[in-house]
Amino acid sequence: GLAEEVGNQAGFSVAVDVVNERYGEEIETLAYRVVREALVNSRKHSRATRVEVSIGRVGDHLRCLVSDNGKGLPASTTADQLLHFGLESLREQVELAGGSIRIEGPVGEGVRVTCGLPIRPSGPHALLAAPPDSNL
Repeated sequence: GLAEEVGNQAGFSVAVDVVNERYGEEIETLAYRVVREALVNSRKHSRATRVEVSIGRVGDHLRCLVSDNGKGLPASTTADQLLHFGLESLREQVELAGGSIRIEGPVGEGVRVTCGLPIRPSGPHALLAAPPDSNL
């Protein structure tokens, strides 16, 4: 899969833990893009030897976590600078979908990208199951 391919290219090992459940095309596509960008950033910047990818349901959200054991982020990195690691447009899309994305990386402790995306009902009865204040 994607994680193994990027790991092979970069020379780091990858551990993947994914719950085999469907979440709807929009959420799955967005989750894939976030994980792909986090993996590419690990390959380009981290000097990691190991990356872990975890994707699964936590309550009513799909949680994507990508963490590496690389060099972490420079101590002077600001929140705005974090978004220039290819995640700016993804952050906007995640927020538009009602989710959140967080990037953490103390110097020498690797980087951790966590994304939470709300799982919405899908299929012909989705509108009936949506909460009253929903924009569906």
